[in-house]
Amino acid sequence: MSAPSSGRGPAADSVFTTQHAIMVQGKAIHYAAAAGRLAVRDVNDSVVAHLFFTYYALQPPRDPRRTPLTFAFNGGPGASSMWLHIAAAGPRRALLGENGTGLPGADTLVDNQYTWLPYSDLVFVDPIGTGFSRAAQGVDPGRFFSVDADIKIMSQFIQAFLSRYGRWTSPLYLAGESYGTLRAAGLASVLQEKLGAVVEGIIFISSALNFQLIAFDPGNDLAAALAVPSYTATSWYHRRLGPKQNVPLDTVLHSAERWAMGEYLLGLSKGSALAPPGRERIADSLAAFCGLSRQYLAAHDLRIDPFGFSREVLSFLGRRTGILDGRVACLRGPDDFDDPAMFVVAGPLTALVNDYLRRELSYATPLDYVYLSESANGSWQWSARRAQGYADETPSLRGAMSINPRLRVLAAMGYFDLATPYLSQRYAFEHLGSDSAIVKRIAVHCYPAGHQIYTNPPSLAKLFSDVASFLRPRD
Repeated sequence: MSAPSSGRGPAADSVFTTQHAIMVQGKAIHYAAAAGRLAVRDVNDSVVAHLFFTYYALQPPRDPRRTPLTFAFNGGPGASSMWLHIAAAGPRRALLGENGTGLPGADTLVDNQYTWLPYSDLVFVDPIGTGFSRAAQGVDPGRFFSVDADIKIMSQFIQAFLSRYGRWTSPLYLAGESYGTLRAAGLASVLQEKLGAVVEGIIFISSALNFQLIAFDPGNDLAAALAVPSYTATSWYHRRLGPKQNVPLDTVLHSAERWAMGEYLLGLSKGSALAPPGRERIADSLAAFCGLSRQYLAAHDLRIDPFGFSREVLSFLGRRTGILDGRVACLRGPDDFDDPAMFVVAGPLTALVNDYLRRELSYATPLDYVYLSESANGSWQWSARRAQGYADETPSLRGAMSINPRLRVLAAMGYFDLATPYLSQRYAFEHLGSDSAIVKRIAVHCYPAGHQIYTNPPSLAKLFSDVASFLRPRD
């Protein structure tokens, strides 16, 4: 175990390794944790950035040629990896409150019974400007705030990491959440085609692969239709579905999906040509599936965006729902764009990750841990990788799976996610192509949870089981 230096903290690329043991399912798990920053260089061998990572490897070391290595990151863009790190997959987990729908009673870390570590060594990576990752001195961090630049710097980090730790022959996996799934899809293509690093599998959590499917822009009626079942799930949870309330969730969602992609989408496609009887019929059905009034729907031209839905569905109580998780509810305030589902998770995790990295992993630094960079998020450049005006990495994923017959996909999505509705995610995977050689390598799993699936304990357990099966060696 190495100790941090005193004074101003570790040097730019110091890495501290500590030894740990936890109890998982009644069994002692021993592992090494390396926390530090890795220099990333450009083609001129100049350091352009220092990326912070946390690397977990079982002890004694396993055969690197047979031991999976998973690189995990969250989204934003501009989010650190703390959510996947200490709420889902890492060896230590934060106890969240009320199934992730309320604040915890205390900030507490416990041994994670659902860590992925028994099945894969893990690397949690913070993009530039998040966590403790920073651009090098004299380098404008804004140069990394774009779709292409983000994928490039992350691929350079992975290349440097594989060389430093001798993991080039390890089975390589990627895990991304939200915007991190867009990153993972682009990374798979770059790693395979430019760096010769073959990707065995990608774990997509709450995917945002094609932004057209979640962009509620005028004329983009597909996004409105794909969101309906998530509104149905949220209204069902808050008991706002009237006669449909006593129907099992799976059953009512199946009906909502069929109606939304049938009668509803066809009706919206007619625009102003939709005759009054048809408009009234759609308004009645939409009200029944979403728990909203016909008057509200008529005033919004039968099209609802997540923020409008979250403000309206519980408005009679003076409350609104979360966007990341429609199960969360709070009093309506002057700024309805602050997401209560973000609040009940981000605060506790930020306090715990700061304490954990500095105290348990011995990474003492004067740097602030940036859990979500407003600078990165607000100035992100989307122009490079676009399809019909929207960021879209489904072509990259299709290409990566086409060229690599071993590449498999696990797609995890939550019913109560209003940010990336589950039907929009499923639509993206179902439109990668009809080639059975690709289709059979995609496993889709839905959970009774929100965007951050792991905040719901039963869903966390099911996600662990699904990931464990996905990571187990195959003949």
